[in-house]
Amino acid sequence: MPEVHILRTGRPDLEAWMRSRIVRSLAAALIVVAGVIGYFWYQAPPPASPALLPAGATAPVATTNGEAPRPANASRTDAVRTASVLPSSYFDGVRDYAELAKKVAAAGNDADALYAKMIAAGTCDQPEELRDRWFARRKQREVVSPQAEASYRAARAHRLRFCETWDGTSFGEAVGEAVQVDSDSDLVTSQRLTEDEDRERATAMALEIFRTSHSGTAIRNAANYLMSVGADAWTDGKEVVAGSYLAKQSREIQWLAAHMVACDVGGGCGSDGFYAWSDCEMFDMCHPGVSMDEIWRRTNAPDVYEAARRMALLMRRPSG
Repeated sequence: MPEVHILRTGRPDLEAWMRSRIVRSLAAALIVVAGVIGYFWYQAPPPASPALLPAGATAPVATTNGEAPRPANASRTDAVRTASVLPSSYFDGVRDYAELAKKVAAAGNDADALYAKMIAAGTCDQPEELRDRWFARRKQREVVSPQAEASYRAARAHRLRFCETWDGTSFGEAVGEAVQVDSDSDLVTSQRLTEDEDRERATAMALEIFRTSHSGTAIRNAANYLMSVGADAWTDGKEVVAGSYLAKQSREIQWLAAHMVACDVGGGCGSDGFYAWSDCEMFDMCHPGVSMDEIWRRTNAPDVYEAARRMALLMRRPSG
């Protein structure tokens, strides 16, 4: 991020965080391609909602791979637009693994839920001693602040409580369940953007996914791609800072706004949200009640945060 208006936290700045999310996305892709094909991040289109079917769409047709039905004449974009989604607060305040597993089961073959289970299984499958050793090495390399120490202890206590009801499902087994995701979904397409050698085509697909998807992670993946290639066509929301002193930071603010949109759409980012707890350790901000909005507020200057919020609202305005 630029040096002037983004506050530093003693941890990776927003741009470094973006790169870490891209790396984690690519790592997840390599894991899945190596073992089971078809699943990369979360939230492929869940069951179609008749109320959201576009004009002229025919009745849904069943698929053979466990994917939700889609209209017979639907394109990939139509499939994204006609998808219903879990409530954005679906994974907020989940107390333990057993409660999350029940929510996943109730959601059926929903990629958002399958992804959450994958993350939860990976969290509980890793011995806590490994994390303790990592934190001990960190303290040898740098001066760890009291806030960082408290954050680590809060995250550790949260994991222990959360995993107390873990049923032993391994990360690999959870990935195996996730192969039901449609290989042509916006989720998988968004993860494959970096593999497309045709930059113009990949950018057009990323823009389409960003503007139409009902998948929080597909939106995030698309934004990461557009940010990484510096796509000039990605103008969404930039009018918020046009002509102001923040204009030179418009791309970084746009990226932050995109992640706000991803949270609004995909959920799990509110108070004690599942993904808020997953990300808070990167910023040494874990504590009971943590939310992504708190992290954004505390790691960005007020003008940057407010600009990103206004930009996020414009990004999801109805089209047509």
